[in-house]
Amino acid sequence: MPFNGSGTFSIINSFTPSTQISSSAVNANLTDIASGLTNTLTLDGQSAMTAPVKAANGTALLPSYTFGSDLNTGFYRIGADSIGVSVNGTLLVTYSSAGITLASGAFIGALTGNVTGDLTGNVTGNLTGTVTGTASGNVLPTVTITAGTGLSGGGDLSANRTINMANTAVTPGSYTSANITVDQQGRLTAAASGGGTKCVCAGYFTWNGASVTLGTGSFNVTSISRDSAGVFTVTIDTDAANTNYWGFPAGDSLTFANVPLVCCITDRAVGTFKIRTYFHGSGVSDPARCDFEIRTAA
Repeated sequence: MPFNGSGTFSIINSFTPSTQISSSAVNANLTDIASGLTNTLTLDGQSAMTAPVKAANGTALLPSYTFGSDLNTGFYRIGADSIGVSVNGTLLVTYSSAGITLASGAFIGALTGNVTGDLTGNVTGNLTGTVTGTASGNVLPTVTITAGTGLSGGGDLSANRTINMANTAVTPGSYTSANITVDQQGRLTAAASGGGTKCVCAGYFTWNGASVTLGTGSFNVTSISRDSAGVFTVTIDTDAANTNYWGFPAGDSLTFANVPLVCCITDRAVGTFKIRTYFHGSGVSDPARCDFEIRTAA
């Protein structure tokens, strides 16, 4: 055997100077050398190891397993059952029976499994699982969104959450001349229709001294008749529920130029009302034209 088990190579035959050397002794030595060379690794990787490789412990600066072009990066033995990975002469990762320990620096990639210990730094990516402990900085512990005033929904961030507008006591629908109440969040918390007005009828009529004529385009008026001088009865086509009408008539005169005409609504009843016209200082008289609009409570 050329190697003695401790890595020492020995020549099996030795020779004395100035003595005859036998071919068998030389051949035995050469055969033993060839056997020793066959049991070594070649630089070009022609053969593989048949037993474990035994390396020196090494250090972070000079790791045991390194690279020809980067001698301060590689693997080395830190201590019993502990392997270190050094980069640029600095310990980066420790592998031991307790697990994997990252030295000061950054972890980039996908991590699957349990992490026990303190994590200092920023985490960029997705987290699936539960974080137990105290988090500070940009790492979120268990966070809950609570719906504020006028809102509903929310919950913890273990799933997508929706925030909705909460319903109020206001009945959906349309309101007329509404009375409303608005809270500080801008919501309608109360609404009711108010006491507005609506048009019952509108139009005009003319008087030519012999007959009265309802004007074209009059709204909701069936007919108009002259009862007597200055008194006209208007009949409504479709009456409103509230018969408490009030109106806004105005007219001009056939015979009294530049004399103010006073018009008023009287004798209000379901379906009819009267328009009375007066010339100031001259008493009851017929106008050449009278326009009117009648309204009632909504």
